[in-house]
Amino acid sequence: MNRLTITSKTAHFKVPYTSKYQKTYDIPPISTVIGMLKVIFGEEIDDFIFGYTFEYESKFNDAMLIYKVNLKEM
Repeated sequence: MNRLTITSKTAHFKVPYTSKYQKTYDIPPISTVIGMLKVIFGEEIDDFIFGYTFEYESKFNDAMLIYKVNLKEM
């Protein structure tokens, strides 16, 4: 059995179909974790069993601002 630790200062696992407030999942979806493992190992991985834990110190909501620009005025 192998153990791998991945750390980051910030992470955002966007909940689909949220627009104004960019909501995030409390833990990364399994598909995200599998995608990270494929990038780390640089190969297709098909036959494996895994489990994961996830910890975070804080969570905040961030509102997305959209600016409209009139290109004719530029």
